[in-house]
Amino acid sequence: MTAFQRPLLLFLLLGAVTSALAAPETAVLEHQARLRLDTGAHSARIVDSLRVPAGVDSLRLGAGLTVTAIHGPAGMVDPAAAVRAAAGEHGPHQVIDLGACGLGADGGALELHYQGTFFEPVGDVVFSRENVGREITATIGEEGVYLSSAAGWLAWADDLMAIHDIQADTPAGFESVTQGRRTRHEEKGGRLHTRWVADHPADGLNFLAARYHVHEEPVRDGIVSQTFFLEDDARLRATYMERTKAYIAMYEEMIGPYPYAKFATVENWFPTGYGMPGYTLLGSQVLRLPFIPYTSF
Repeated sequence: MTAFQRPLLLFLLLGAVTSALAAPETAVLEHQARLRLDTGAHSARIVDSLRVPAGVDSLRLGAGLTVTAIHGPAGMVDPAAAVRAAAGEHGPHQVIDLGACGLGADGGALELHYQGTFFEPVGDVVFSRENVGREITATIGEEGVYLSSAAGWLAWADDLMAIHDIQADTPAGFESVTQGRRTRHEEKGGRLHTRWVADHPADGLNFLAARYHVHEEPVRDGIVSQTFFLEDDARLRATYMERTKAYIAMYEEMIGPYPYAKFATVENWFPTGYGMPGYTLLGSQVLRLPFIPYTSF
């Protein structure tokens, strides 16, 4: 079975119910991250205010990022004293020693300032029935922004889920999308400021931004259907809106209430067929295959 033939929506809904039933007292890592993107320079600057639960002695961060400042409970911390390079099952990455940052066994608050460049050419990513596409980890450019959790653009701890509050600062016209509900959307000073709050624990967060045409329709109270398309195709939009509503209604009867604030169909500018909590990311060719809205998204 090829990747674009899998019933992604059923998988997402089953995962949604599992997440919704997770014990609320489960310890999680809390992110409040501010992300500023420069598409011309292929770069990101991030300030992440974290709340670390008890029992965590270190965090991990992507190898390609430079930590420029750390604010611990007692004040400023020299990154050179707290951050070291590492390797292993996660590949090359960095380890942040929380003890060196001033956090004890009970956890606490920490603010990380860091930046990095992400650019992976996507021109050689080819779609076919046998090859859905080479994996892209992260790229920032004029075509769009794609940051997967595998890039380590947000700090993580082994075996610990996280909740996310992401404030994205993108060039005007670059609409962002990720997990959670959108609580801010404001253009100011030639930049677009968007906030996404994802309060269902997850083991990572993917983030996208591109020159999307965004449309939204209500499904029922508290849930919307969204499309993020690179071209404003009214017929395609109507098809995905209708099928999203139908799938949610059908699966709610089978497995219970849909727990997320949205289900978005997002077009990617390179081939993908991914399902994430609350949205699916489909390459342009896959998105337009006539059977996809009825069988596989």
